[in-house]
Amino acid sequence: MGHFDVARHVLEAHNINLKKRAGGNTLLYDLIHRSYNTPNMEPKISFLLSLAQNKDTLFWNISYLDGMGATALQCAAYMSTERRPASPGVFATVLEQFGDPKYLNAQLRGHSSRNMAGYTALHLAVYCGNFDAVARLVETAGIATNLLSSRGETPIDICVNIAYQNYEREERMGFQVDKAHENPNAANMAILDLVLDAGNEGQIAKYSALILRRTENEFTLVDAVKGKFHGLKLPVKIPQRPARNYRALPYTWWNKLQLVVLLPSPKTLWPCLRI
Repeated sequence: MGHFDVARHVLEAHNINLKKRAGGNTLLYDLIHRSYNTPNMEPKISFLLSLAQNKDTLFWNISYLDGMGATALQCAAYMSTERRPASPGVFATVLEQFGDPKYLNAQLRGHSSRNMAGYTALHLAVYCGNFDAVARLVETAGIATNLLSSRGETPIDICVNIAYQNYEREERMGFQVDKAHENPNAANMAILDLVLDAGNEGQIAKYSALILRRTENEFTLVDAVKGKFHGLKLPVKIPQRPARNYRALPYTWWNKLQLVVLLPSPKTLWPCLRI
């Protein structure tokens, strides 16, 4: 704790600018980024945030994602999980300070040609498979789970897109990964389940697709536009739940599938079922 006291004294004595940048990044971003391979960064981040008289000055535009200024919450959510797990403690520390809806639902501002334009912290957490960040965000009051990106994507649209990419990759490679901790489909479906279970229900906006459950851990993803079926079998079980805000799917002699996700409009439903 003594080091924090010294840091506070230096700050007050020399009027240090906490927003000063090095390589385009602020000190807060550097601390968040270093948490990948440096333990116990949470107290340092919490201390830095306590120094600002107006925390807005530390929240906005702390670094750049896809060429656009990103917030502290967006940078904390956008922690790749490909090689090592993201630190849930770091995200929780940042979220504790910036849990107001104006922070939660802030969107990356940029031209629609940029892939991440309009992404919120939730979009980014879904995009990089940060399960812990998604779980915390959807449980936070004021979160908007259905905001559209500049390309018209909700967070669930990103899940669907990731599923397509995973299926195509498996088809090219000619094999499937069976281990849950190595299976991107399993992580993606678990995130999908979280967002669907959010208070105001996640929605599909961009893709004409259904996700049908055959058994507890077997799914079929149906693309009504492309006329494609993608089978998915997970090595882990995701709890079933009754559909709440979705139109009922009438069972027929050939249809023993339980509906999990259904587009709000029936216009894309029936052509899909006739494929």
